[in-house]
Amino acid sequence: MNLPPKTQDLLKRYGLALAFASLALLLRDQLPFKEGTSVYQLPLAAVILSAWYGGRGPGWLASLICVTGASYLFVPPVHSFATAPDHVLPLSIFIGLCLLLTEFGASRRRAQRAMDESEQRFRLMAETVPEMLWIESLAPRKMLYMSPRYEQIWGRPLGDFRRDPEAWIEAVHSEDRDD
Repeated sequence: MNLPPKTQDLLKRYGLALAFASLALLLRDQLPFKEGTSVYQLPLAAVILSAWYGGRGPGWLASLICVTGASYLFVPPVHSFATAPDHVLPLSIFIGLCLLLTEFGASRRRAQRAMDESEQRFRLMAETVPEMLWIESLAPRKMLYMSPRYEQIWGRPLGDFRRDPEAWIEAVHSEDRDD
């Protein structure tokens, strides 16, 4: 059964969140930690990874799984959702961190998507305008991008430019090179 790419991406992101959270709880349960120490480190890492790679929804899913699992499995009294009074504050801090880090991860994902969309728009423009466009780094000085119009305008293959970034200057009349 072929699912649309958006659905596949969504399932992958939520599946990773489920896997990260489950693996963190399983590892925390199996590793030999002293009681009361290191309850939240692995679940918190799972929340961070889920939000970083998946965004807000997967981050919240991992948070829900990790908070529920840690509360039931590791917070005294163990194997109960009741919380001992001296563990209410650490559990509350864990919940707050989960929410905060999920929002940070979601923001990073939104920024990455916006940057990718901006780059796609730039590339579309650079490949369709009837002019040559380039991006040059000043320190150290080198060409970072040259539009496909380079070949049509300068009559030289774009591969030459990639092998020798200074090769384009050879096409400029010797009296105009300084300008």
